[in-house]
Amino acid sequence: GTWAHSALAAWIFMWTFRPYEHVCSPALLHNFLLTCLRSKCARPKRYMSAECADYPCILKQAHGEFGKECNIVHSPEDVCKVTPQGLGTRWVLQELVHGRFEVSTTVLADFGHILDEVSTCYEYDSETYVWPRCRGVSKSLYSVPHGHLKIFEQFLESYSGICNFNYKVRDGELRIFELNTRIGGDLAVDAPRERARRLFEKLDAHWCISSNDTMPEKQFAFCRSTGLPQ
Repeated sequence: GTWAHSALAAWIFMWTFRPYEHVCSPALLHNFLLTCLRSKCARPKRYMSAECADYPCILKQAHGEFGKECNIVHSPEDVCKVTPQGLGTRWVLQELVHGRFEVSTTVLADFGHILDEVSTCYEYDSETYVWPRCRGVSKSLYSVPHGHLKIFEQFLESYSGICNFNYKVRDGELRIFELNTRIGGDLAVDAPRERARRLFEKLDAHWCISSNDTMPEKQFAFCRSTGLPQ
């Protein structure tokens, strides 16, 4: 019902803004960079200059959110119009991955091992778009192939908590756009409520054991960092 949906949404909101000790840690960033080097298929190409890019491609700010300051450019001249001083450190020029379908996967991980995942596949009205400047056609629960989960685990080595991946699949290969150490909109808004609830129940069951038991140190540290009962 509406009340149950609102209660779960509030719970998800609370979890989204809990402070994780591992967020933006140097170790997680190091794992991200190493995985990008090992799995070149797992990320869009990045172009170091407008002259060497394959067009059309994406020009976006190095720091931003929700598609803000994200442009589809078709030539070096288009790039120059947006950033006449050059790319520098503020702008990123990268491959535009075509396709109407995009996946958002929220995972629950314990020291890099994925305990559960909830994924939503979104279909948009164009092969070439920048979200949110596009129209959604459909959304559905998505089953992530085992091989893709193993790639996600490479990114999450030594990481415990919630993490969200946004990506497309092209010719069976991943193209990961974003990795966020928070709950994704797919889980907070679009996933079936019962499926989202099961992920949170698994989180509770895995880390929050009875107070009469001896809590392993890594579980204690996780509960302490997230505000869960200890």
